[in-house]
Formats: sequence, C-alpha cells, structure tokens
Amino acid sequence: MNRKLFGALKPGGMLVIADHSARRSDGTSVGKTFHRIAESALRGEVEAAGFKLVAEGDFWRHPDDSRDF
Repeated sequence: MNRKLFGALKPGGMLVIADHSARRSDGTSVGKTFHRIAESALRGEVEAAGFKLVAEGDFWRHPDDSRDF
C-alpha cells in the first residue's frame, strides 16, 4: 500500500500521517486491537516505500497515555 501511495504522488507531493502511536515494544502487534502502531515500525514501512521524513509533530501526544488501550 505504501509503495502505491508513493507512486501515486506527484513529484514533491507529501504524505501526512496522523495516528496514535503504540508502545515501542508493540511494533505492529496491536494494530487491530488498539488501532495503534509503533512509530519506528510505521517509519520503517513508509521509508522502505521511498518516503523521507521531513517533519514530526506531537499534537496527538498526551503524557498520561499508557498506550495500552
């Protein structure tokens, strides 16, 4: 899917991902139960498809989020 998204973008186009992150140790294992993915797993997947990270935001972050629900 990520390769198709990369191929569908015009040169200079951007993909914006806004999601709730899982704990680092969860990887992709809680995707269907918690609808979360570890940031490193997601970044690895999209970079393997050809995307490059240009910026990060923390607007979804909440210090009390245990990331286990």
